[in-house]
Amino acid sequence: MTTPKLWRFIAALDLIFCTTPAMSFLHVPLQLKISEPVYENQGRRRDQDKNSGGVNQVYVKHQAPASSYNQIHRNSFLYLTKSPLLRAHGAGHVPTTESLHALDLSAAAKGQTVEEVLLLAQLPRDIVAKALTSFPGLRDCHPHAEVLGRLHHLNFIIQQGVYSFSEALHLIANQPQFLEMPFSIVYEDDDLVVINKPSDVRMDVPQRKGVQGQRKWPMEFTCSDWLDTPGLIEPPLEKKRFCHNLDSATSGILCVARNQAAAARVVELFSKRMVEKEYLAVVFGHVSSTADSDTLFIDAPIEKDPHSDFRMRIGPEGKSAQTQVEVLERGFLRLQGPHFNAPVSKLRLKPITGRRHQLRVHTMSLGYGIVGDTYVGDWASYRMMLHAHKLGLPMAPDKHLQLVTVDPFQALISPQPLTG
Repeated sequence: MTTPKLWRFIAALDLIFCTTPAMSFLHVPLQLKISEPVYENQGRRRDQDKNSGGVNQVYVKHQAPASSYNQIHRNSFLYLTKSPLLRAHGAGHVPTTESLHALDLSAAAKGQTVEEVLLLAQLPRDIVAKALTSFPGLRDCHPHAEVLGRLHHLNFIIQQGVYSFSEALHLIANQPQFLEMPFSIVYEDDDLVVINKPSDVRMDVPQRKGVQGQRKWPMEFTCSDWLDTPGLIEPPLEKKRFCHNLDSATSGILCVARNQAAAARVVELFSKRMVEKEYLAVVFGHVSSTADSDTLFIDAPIEKDPHSDFRMRIGPEGKSAQTQVEVLERGFLRLQGPHFNAPVSKLRLKPITGRRHQLRVHTMSLGYGIVGDTYVGDWASYRMMLHAHKLGLPMAPDKHLQLVTVDPFQALISPQPLTG
């Protein structure tokens, strides 16, 4: 008979090496502390680095092994309810009987309000009441396009074995922000439509060799679908030309061109690194800094993880990648659930290059994983807390666009631990 201590040991190995699927019934919260990665020149000043955009920064150039991107800083507490369950090549743990017990959404489409949709989905009344009380903005969500769509998404997650049915109910009760899908238009002119993309929303259903792909779950709602909303954009887009990529888990600014010339111009700006990009992220732990600087510059190459079809990592064979990091705030997470009161930091991230998953990998290389990022095994938060906050586009000599969105994390950090 295997002991609980052994299961905890297996779960820790699962997080560190990302090779062995964890047991789905492991729900004991863990506090994992791993030694800090070793960097060359850590703490050394770098004057007027041509890519850093300033002076008096801590310069971090990695000479650590490629596996170090999985390490957690000694001061960063990652409160886990379970280890990552979905792995490379589409592999996941075998769903339990409970995880296959999905929400019954057959009658939910008949609901005319958010509350009716939730109740017709057979959610317990106390769960619905708690969700509506803790997140008053939930009542303003569209009952079908947002709430019912997110419930279908949640069913997909349950059926994939990521959440059990009871964990899904706890997510709705404790973090009802999951049910929101806050699209908005940031800027619009004759050439561009710039939108604020919600988290966990794909840009479009991808095509492969000219054949339209399939939606991942019923009522999956994409950016392309939202742009087709009648009356939203005048004149309507004849063709949706997405000018750059934004991961489905990341929220924030996404540019869509109205014409081929505008699309070519934006693509050129990105390829020549003439775009000013600024992201916000909330990471586990209070990020270390020097006495007179809260800014770091990361120079670490990024390569594909040979053990995964999805993940990237820092490695000697990778492409050059640089990110400027500034600590904006340190505090404690105001998010109900297993991470409540976890020490966190809000960061301003300015990527110089644009490698796949660059910000996720670079923050992890410092030892601070992004809250909600499955890279660090956090399935307990309702979203990955990475947001494309600002974008500067020099479209023409007399047209320099400065695009800004609202900070979605401004109410999620408390300067002191909260009670209750």
